[in-house]
Amino acid sequence: MKHRDPLADWETELHRELEALPELVAPPTLIPSVLKRIHAPAPWHRSAWWQWPMALRAASVGLVLAVLGALGWLGGSLGELGLAHQLAQTGAGLKDALVFANDLLGRLSGSAAAFWRPHGQIVLGATAALLLATYLTCVAAGTALYRLAWRRTL
Repeated sequence: MKHRDPLADWETELHRELEALPELVAPPTLIPSVLKRIHAPAPWHRSAWWQWPMALRAASVGLVLAVLGALGWLGGSLGELGLAHQLAQTGAGLKDALVFANDLLGRLSGSAAAFWRPHGQIVLGATAALLLATYLTCVAAGTALYRLAWRRTL
């Protein structure tokens, strides 16, 4: 007895039904309206800043200047103890942080060297074995998924 594939019957029936449908006609205004939208200029907020209207460019420059002025006012007077003094204090704090980080890295590298001398070969071998096991696991999983995807038996 020959087995009939229900999927093939369904595809044949679907093809027959789709072929029986009448041809659809686009409205005559569709192509001109699509072309009009394609060639229409972009709205100002989606275009480059140089293409904005002059009033909006002037307003944006005024807004940027106002924000910069507010930052200067919040930073103190720009004369005696203003922004320059605060930047100098931040730079001194940054110098202290860099000195601390350098000292910490020196101590950590000394500890790592003391650990590496007796245990280096063991750590290196274990890392290599772990990488090899991970690689082989990925190859096996990839092979299994490939065979599953192509409906081959595992």
